[in-house]
Amino acid sequence: MNNDGFFSIQAILIIAAASLLAAGVGTGISMTQQYVEKSISLQKDRKQLILEINKVIKQLQNNPNQESDSPFDPVWEYVRAVSGRYRRLELTDISSRINPGSMQAAFFEKTDLKRTLLPGTSPKLFKDNQKRTGFIMDIRSAYKNVLLKDALETYFTAFSFLNVNTDYEYSLREMFKLLTSDSGAADVFHTFISHALREKRLITEEELSTALGTYRETVFPVISTLPKMNIHYVPGFILKQILTYPYGGERINNGTTVFKSLLYLRSTREITPEDLHTLVKTEGLQNRFFQCIGTKTWFWKVSAATKRTAALAVIVCVPRKKEKERKYLYRLYSLNVTE
Repeated sequence: MNNDGFFSIQAILIIAAASLLAAGVGTGISMTQQYVEKSISLQKDRKQLILEINKVIKQLQNNPNQESDSPFDPVWEYVRAVSGRYRRLELTDISSRINPGSMQAAFFEKTDLKRTLLPGTSPKLFKDNQKRTGFIMDIRSAYKNVLLKDALETYFTAFSFLNVNTDYEYSLREMFKLLTSDSGAADVFHTFISHALREKRLITEEELSTALGTYRETVFPVISTLPKMNIHYVPGFILKQILTYPYGGERINNGTTVFKSLLYLRSTREITPEDLHTLVKTEGLQNRFFQCIGTKTWFWKVSAATKRTAALAVIVCVPRKKEKERKYLYRLYSLNVTE
């Protein structure tokens, strides 16, 4: 025992070894020492991976241009610089896809997204499955009977915020009820959404804030007018469907040309919100495009591993308004460490 009254690691080894020898186990000392050394090594790896994840969060937080997340940001230089220290270190946007739990089934009917449905599956069958399943993180299990396996892994996600101008009105109501535990207020909110749909107009951020009243802080940013996907990371196939969707019966002019221009531009430099509005000309309900596509990523996945330990973290970007400027805070959403 040391002066502080605690047993040292060596003392624990000696006591454990003595016990094993008394029981007639001749290899006890080496086995116990190996176990303790392995335990210490695993703890060290775990601590190192968590530290690295926090460094990635800091890099995201310190992005010079907070209004755009792109492959040209400093965080990618950092990941490349330190990746050699690990068996794996990867950063992935996981929110620039479609959330099957809240999307409009009409998207299947009016675009080539119908190709992601299993043969014999109609948009109505998808909607029935959506209502039955509700909000669930394991979308692979929940939608394997209606969506193609490859499509599920490539084009869909469970990590997203909901947008009042693009998502299914009943999904919005259910999410409001989940967040507030107020069924009556959820019905009032649903009526508010339905009214805007009947009038064929978009709900503004200010209008939504007024409608939410005291519940604004409770539901924001899960329910908002924030663009759902990042132009830099959304799969090309999904971007093309969003560009060619007939908003209010009218398709965006030169959608195919704009699509090619966006793909080229995002491969050469960072796209700003101003760039996006300059390239994509919309009017009326076509402005829903900007409710779907923006320049921010809301959920990131960090996958890191040593030879003995692996960590999987999800980081969420939480927008906060400060006077007229929007501030973004990055927080750890979930963390799973395995050995």
